[in-house]
Amino acid sequence: MKILLAVSDRDFLKTYEKLLKMDGHEVSTAFDGAQAIMLVSGGYDMILLEDTLPCVNREQMLRHFLQTPVITLLSQQLRVSHLLRPQLPHAFLSLPFTHEELLGSMDMVLRCLKDENSLQLGDAQADVSRFCFHDSPVRLTGNELELIRALDRGDSLRGSRTRSMVLALNEKLRRMGKGARIEYSHEKGYHSVVRV
Repeated sequence: MKILLAVSDRDFLKTYEKLLKMDGHEVSTAFDGAQAIMLVSGGYDMILLEDTLPCVNREQMLRHFLQTPVITLLSQQLRVSHLLRPQLPHAFLSLPFTHEELLGSMDMVLRCLKDENSLQLGDAQADVSRFCFHDSPVRLTGNELELIRALDRGDSLRGSRTRSMVLALNEKLRRMGKGARIEYSHEKGYHSVVRV
């Protein structure tokens, strides 16, 4: 796979460049947003992009990369505000993370892009391969799609990262006028409900 790795921390950049190359990937690097935008015409299969990359506005960067899967690397925990931005990457990954977690996120995004199925969340339907709700401009990340998939399977979900995604999904559902919501109970953890 041809990967663009855009991170301002040069030690991190060199370490992950080596690790990804050891996995057999072709890797180009950029240490600021202007350099990443200059390289984007190189036909990449995946872009790994630091959230606070200097020299370019984050929203502008994501608009430049519309045709390529993007994973945003966060220097902080995933927050609701990350998931409610107008321009969303295909996934978020919070630092620190392991090499295996990075590869898992990349695989998850590629699996979603190939998945022609829809996921049901109450009265809302998520179009997996398009990373959005059906017939809606409301965007979703792969992280949120995986949460919807887990809810559909009836998995018991808990945790602060899950809480941020639940709050963001509930806000997106509210904005679309849907009755579906995700609620928490001590017995079930997070689960979907439909309010009338």
